[in-house]
Amino acid sequence: MNAHIRNQVLKVGIITSPIIALLLTTPIYIIRNNRLIDFFSMWILVFIATIVSWLINTLIYNIDYPKHEKAWLRLFISLVLTAIYTLTPINMFVLIEKNIFISTQKIYIIRASTLFSINLIVFSIIDLVVSKETALLLNKENAELKFSNLEAEYRLLKEQINPHFLFNALNVSKSLISTRPKEAEQYILQLSDFIRIMIDNQKKTSTLAEELQMVTNFIALQKIRFDEALQISIHHSNNGLNAQLPFFTLVSLLENAIKHNSFTVEKPLKIRLYIENDWIVLKNNIQPKFVMSSTRTGLININKRSTILTGEEIKVTNDDVDFTVKVKLLTA
Repeated sequence: MNAHIRNQVLKVGIITSPIIALLLTTPIYIIRNNRLIDFFSMWILVFIATIVSWLINTLIYNIDYPKHEKAWLRLFISLVLTAIYTLTPINMFVLIEKNIFISTQKIYIIRASTLFSINLIVFSIIDLVVSKETALLLNKENAELKFSNLEAEYRLLKEQINPHFLFNALNVSKSLISTRPKEAEQYILQLSDFIRIMIDNQKKTSTLAEELQMVTNFIALQKIRFDEALQISIHHSNNGLNAQLPFFTLVSLLENAIKHNSFTVEKPLKIRLYIENDWIVLKNNIQPKFVMSSTRTGLININKRSTILTGEEIKVTNDDVDFTVKVKLLTA
């Protein structure tokens, strides 16, 4: 029994002891028709006996017992101590028994029944309190462990973003340097600013406003590469800009759309970004491009992080005309 559970047991003991004493002394008072002062004296003594029983049972709970015999041994030790106390001629119940003119045998029966009743009640309540508190502590520990695991998983997922993005960006830089050196210089300068923003942001989530700012910077980068072949429109109201979503979600979705589609100025890739209820939606027309291998790492990563953050998986639909991804926004 740890300190927290022991304190809870003693707190319950202090609260229930006067009630137990009242329940046990009231019948005697009614039967004997004693004075109120006699009833109060009896109540005080039974109350003290109940407190003593709480202390004894709390102490013996901490003894090391064989695993499968703990409850039985505790009950046996508790009853033995109660029996010893019952057979002791000098105890507080003598003060009560002096005013009860009955045989010695009946006195011991009353004394034993009272003390054993107190003990069994206390024993049962302690078991209930300990079971409840142990379950609560276990649930708390499980919740904390689950949260720690989710935090670790989230950090791992977030760490996967930067290498993936940088790998693609460096490949683009290499291609531009060999084919369009002037645009390559501008691209690298804007890319460095964009990477600085990514590094400075250590949060696991972003507000929609922060994500849209990153989208704006990302679009500027892509315009250097694709010009009018890439058409991106953004529609939103100012009301939902404080909503939270996993860091780098929108840029990852844009990057995913660009990666899996072919487009030209004549047949541009049209991407719409808008809010629908509590979801941020990215929709693009489908112009499939042959990709050597696709593990769908980007969407899987976003889905896992969104599930951890909001409890909702992303919604992906493909009707052969448009490809749509919806991500739940975490609103206050």
